[in-house]
Amino acid sequence: MKMKAMKVASAGLIAGLFLACVAFAPAAKADAQTLTINLCNSDLCGIAPGPYGTIALSTSGSGASEVVNVTVTMNGSFGLFDDFAFNFQNQGSSTFSGVTGVTSGWTFDTGETEDGFGSFQYELEGPNPSTQISSLSFTVQCNNGCTSVTQLTSILSSGGSGSTPFALHIKDFATSSDNNTGWGGTSSVVTPEPSSLILLGTGLLGLGAGLRRRIKA
Repeated sequence: MKMKAMKVASAGLIAGLFLACVAFAPAAKADAQTLTINLCNSDLCGIAPGPYGTIALSTSGSGASEVVNVTVTMNGSFGLFDDFAFNFQNQGSSTFSGVTGVTSGWTFDTGETEDGFGSFQYELEGPNPSTQISSLSFTVQCNNGCTSVTQLTSILSSGGSGSTPFALHIKDFATSSDNNTGWGGTSSVVTPEPSSLILLGTGLLGLGAGLRRRIKA
């Protein structure tokens, strides 16, 4: 009876592991990361502590048509003010060619130094808003196709007191004063990369198979 119960438990565990891996499979097909906006220069730190929002990155398309999609989402009363800066790392023949699908009111430019975080290769300039802008989205295009979201996260800013792959001019819209602004950046990845999910699924299946062999023995 005890052996039968153990076999039933083993079968249930293996089935559960299989379903977990199936559930992770769609996520593993797309290269994706979500970074937390949790760094601040002296101005923003003086207004309120983070996190201030997230930056979600994902690839879509394939081959020469593969692109990187970027979506900025702000938390609570924090909103984008008028600037978003980023870097890009060329990988082999995959080189930066520009951005498309930019949220209305924002324009693309090159080269910018942001207070507290130093110099960046590119930026999007937006309006000086009277109401909260809680999101921003755009798509990065690459010659010969983009290869990974890490093309946007591998290069950090230089020449500032802090370094980050992204910097945003942020306002706390809990007040109406334009002086209630500062610069924020990212430092932590909160969504696992597909490779991590694949390793997790493989490890779990191996654990289940080992348990089943021990029970049979």
